Amino acid sequence: MIFLIISVTAAGVLDFFAIKNIPRTEIADQTSDLKRWIIGNTNPKSVFLTNDSIPYSDSAIAAVNLAGRYLYVVATCVNSSCDVNKRIAISKRIYSFEGGLEQTKSLLKQEKIDYVLIDDLVKNNALLQVNENAFADNFDAVYQKQGVSVYKVLD
Repeated sequence: MIFLIISVTAAGVLDFFAIKNIPRTEIADQTSDLKRWIIGNTNPKSVFLTNDSIPYSDSAIAAVNLAGRYLYVVATCVNSSCDVNKRIAISKRIYSFEGGLEQTKSLLKQEKIDYVLIDDLVKNNALLQVNENAFADNFDAVYQKQGVSVYKVLD
């Protein structure tokens, strides 16, 4: 019994220092135009297609999260909760306009994605191969500021 108490206490002390030493990132959220726009102009259950990973920095993805909206896929999801690899492959097909406009629209509708977000993270993600011109030519940009474009998926 004493051994168990000592072991649990030691584990608690180790966990305390592990949590205490986690790096923190300050997010300049108070002045986020994108977050304000999302809250004021989108449904709380809206789904956003974004980059496939969340950076540890202030970004458009953080604005979507802090606005309380859903992300279609993030590679750090627990794979048992959603088929991450399948969703990443679909994201690539959508961002690259693989199969053309009708195929892209069909995938967006099938996956129940309401908005497509394109920022520097998406543009620089070699896996996604974003075709930004195709989105600009075929979808309504409902938000464009500071290198971030949000396109509305229409029915």
